[in-house]
Amino acid sequence: MAFRGTSFLAIWNDIEGITPTEYDAWLTHEHMIERVGVPGFLRGRRYIALDDGPHRYFNCYETRDAAVLTGAAYLQRLNHPTPLTQRIMPCLTNFLRMGCRTVGTAGGHVGGSLATLRFRAPVGPVEQAGQALCDALLQNTVVTACHLGTPEAAVAATTTRERELRAANAHESADDHVLLVESANAGALLEHLDGIVKALHAHVADVSGMQARTYGLSFLIEPATRAD
Repeated sequence: MAFRGTSFLAIWNDIEGITPTEYDAWLTHEHMIERVGVPGFLRGRRYIALDDGPHRYFNCYETRDAAVLTGAAYLQRLNHPTPLTQRIMPCLTNFLRMGCRTVGTAGGHVGGSLATLRFRAPVGPVEQAGQALCDALLQNTVVTACHLGTPEAAVAATTTRERELRAANAHESADDHVLLVESANAGALLEHLDGIVKALHAHVADVSGMQARTYGLSFLIEPATRAD
């Protein structure tokens, strides 16, 4: 299937004080390699927004389970950032990080484009609707895969050295849910975004604070030896 494990880490951000080339080089040649080297990290993806606006960058790491995101191996990395990470981390602005438990996933193919829909709603209805919502969205031929996650509060509550380095407007969310919808066609995904939002409202009651953004896949990385 397109999504691996039973949890994922979602990160949105902009940059300030560094160039996009510097940011890309850090992620590609150091940071994401380091992350997927942590046991339980099964794949990393990096995206760039298809239009202008906040949260130009989106990163997603698929993990074996939620315990990986508060485990000793990952915390070791977070508390001992490399010299380059120490320089880059304060330059990540509008930073939002969410550890999520996957409550629905459907589809078997990674798409070249991705819509992220972040929203608030009672946890129970989201959990109950998760798989049915993903299955329903997959009936749209534009969609190659979709995944729904609910927040893991323990991830947001963990203080680390990397968290201390980030800009003042950085945020760890324990309140939002996130729906990830993948497609092979960026233009078609944008055209169908309103319908995806309507499907979410039809399956989950009391949705509020919707934030939707569409991205193109920039980089995908897997561990040298897969363990899923």
